[in-house]
Amino acid sequence: MLTGELILSPNTLIEGESKELTHIFWNPLNWDLYELPNSLISGTHHFGLRNLVMWSSRAWGVIMSTGPVEEQGTILLENLIVRQTGQLSGMIYQVKSNRDQVEAEFHSRWSKTGIILRGKNLKVRNCVFNSAGMYTFYAAGGFVQNCRFERHTTGTNQPYMLVHPKGLIFEDCYKQGDGFGYASSIDESRNLYEARNYIPFDYTNDRECMTLDGGSGGYYGPIKSVEGNIITIPEDAETNQWTENHWNGGGVYIINGTGAGQFRRIRSHTLTKIELDQPFLVQPDATSEISVTTVRHHLYFINNEAVDVGAYQLYGSVQNCVISGMTMTRCNGIVGRGSLLYRGKQPEWYIDIVNCRLKEGNYSHWFGIDDRGHSGHQSINLIGSGGTGMSIGTVIRRNVLSEYSYIRTSPGANPDAVTDVIIEDNSFDIAKNAILLGGNATNTSGVLIHNNRYNEVDKRLETNVNKDSYLVIDDNL
Repeated sequence: MLTGELILSPNTLIEGESKELTHIFWNPLNWDLYELPNSLISGTHHFGLRNLVMWSSRAWGVIMSTGPVEEQGTILLENLIVRQTGQLSGMIYQVKSNRDQVEAEFHSRWSKTGIILRGKNLKVRNCVFNSAGMYTFYAAGGFVQNCRFERHTTGTNQPYMLVHPKGLIFEDCYKQGDGFGYASSIDESRNLYEARNYIPFDYTNDRECMTLDGGSGGYYGPIKSVEGNIITIPEDAETNQWTENHWNGGGVYIINGTGAGQFRRIRSHTLTKIELDQPFLVQPDATSEISVTTVRHHLYFINNEAVDVGAYQLYGSVQNCVISGMTMTRCNGIVGRGSLLYRGKQPEWYIDIVNCRLKEGNYSHWFGIDDRGHSGHQSINLIGSGGTGMSIGTVIRRNVLSEYSYIRTSPGANPDAVTDVIIEDNSFDIAKNAILLGGNATNTSGVLIHNNRYNEVDKRLETNVNKDSYLVIDDNL
């Protein structure tokens, strides 16, 4: 039994004889809210825990890496059972006279609770975690395999997992809680392989079982000139968070006009000039509109399953992403949303949604932000809002949608908000509307509907979109 924090030196491994025989229990003697340990076990880099049962109470964190990201090295968690009891409920019980103060303090520290790991070589495998706080993986490379992540309720509604992948394999895990999301920073969500995870029972927050929520933007609008890989923006341009080199690693996207549909990474920038990693193949000109925003790309979600959750959601900027083999039951469905968010036009380009199965499509979003509720049917839903070119180049192919699940586009008011879509080789079994092209006129454009199959479908295609904006082949519509 321990009463205080263990701070591990680099190159330290704590290893028990087995999970059956080695048990560490923390019971801090001090109940004071402001003097609880920040973390029960922490280390700057190169540390590990193996073959242990760990039980903690009254601490903000359980296992945390505390050094700079670039110095993290290897962090090993293997064959652990970790239990963190609900510190908030215990504190409220002890401090009955000021529960609001306790809860406010807990919320202010939320991002520093639970388990926080960072670095390019994480090795997390064969563990069972039950935390009252967050599961956070910053700038994470390596792998998380065959683990169980559970949520110990604290009476609050907060996200339970935040992942910033940079070359991460996340596979064969059970993930149950308040949802999880991928980084919204400028350049921290890339090169992710997430496979064969099971995600059940998310009834809090907005019920998002996976989201790319967040991010912002530095600038959107016209350019002044381009020369090679140097773009100049107008001196009077309206910008956001626009200090020198702040957006290094982010992206310049041509969202409208000449060269639309291309993006390049930012190598460096001043207040008016942006240096790209390479020139555009088709250079922008006076007709072009660009957006400077986050880059999240090369994300692969393969053969995952979700039951009784909300959206499996690409939200904001994401490029070159695949969702394949997803199975969803009584969920909101798969959502791809490119839009104007937090002062940034965040496009969603070149997404494949293939070989997925959506079944038992009756969904109720009974609890959400500000207690808004709605019900509806499960869908594969492409959204473009806040401008032209927000959703380009999505392929929806070989999916099986049954029991009122369907495919839709639901853009905003801008022309060509959702464009260049292929809806092909999908199967629909029992639906009111199989395919719904949303918006009016040319809000959705450049859609090919080809070789889909329908059984007990009331209406195969419903749309107000101009006929010149879509092409149907071999569907007998």
